[in-house]
Amino acid sequence: MTLEGIKKTGGPKLFDLSSEKIREESRIEEKLRNSLFSLENTLKKVRFDFSKEKSYLALIDILEAKMPEIYDNYDNYINFQLNRLPSAVVCKRGCGGCCVHYVASVEPIELIFLDWQIKKRPDYSTILVNLFNKFQNFQNLADQEEDYDEDVVLYKYFLRGHCCPFQNKEGSCSIYKRRPIPCRMFFSISKPELCVGTNVISPENKNFIVELPDDIEIIISQIGLLFESLELTPMFYAGLLRMNELFGKFTE
Repeated sequence: MTLEGIKKTGGPKLFDLSSEKIREESRIEEKLRNSLFSLENTLKKVRFDFSKEKSYLALIDILEAKMPEIYDNYDNYINFQLNRLPSAVVCKRGCGGCCVHYVASVEPIELIFLDWQIKKRPDYSTILVNLFNKFQNFQNLADQEEDYDEDVVLYKYFLRGHCCPFQNKEGSCSIYKRRPIPCRMFFSISKPELCVGTNVISPENKNFIVELPDDIEIIISQIGLLFESLELTPMFYAGLLRMNELFGKFTE
């Protein structure tokens, strides 16, 4: 999230940084950048044949080794930027106001990394059913649009208030440590009720997205291209369904 980046997402203004804080920000960005480069370089050294379980499990081993560090570095970057805000974010455990969005822009490595965890859960079959139902709800809304506009369909889905399949009974996220980047970048400094329903378009609503520097976004996109042959959709629920289609037969 550069200063320019947060402006274009309608977020709050940031405190200016001292020279020391600028250096700290650079160090945090560099750690994230390096962890992504490390993953990219490791993946490029391996020839994957995703029709074979051994190849798939080799990829899992790489992601299990690399993704936790990437997410830790990403969260450090987010927290640094949030500390620059004039007001504290109101987001807290169990809030779930943003968990009714139809999550988009999920990277292939995130889908693969998460799928490996959830397929080992005893409620995996229930999760698949819930994922399909959410996917079908979105598709039904899309089919109703004469001139398809993804933003309009996403907003209509949001208004339906369908909770995320990974939200537990307490309203918390059951995949919190492995949740994808789109779920990590959304915040609010306004009242929680403004995150619900049509209140999101209120001028009093102060929701915003924390963006990454452009060069880091490019690295992430380059990593995604390594999995182009899998034809994974960036839509979260549909992407996980595709993962089951591709790799559901593989277990450790």
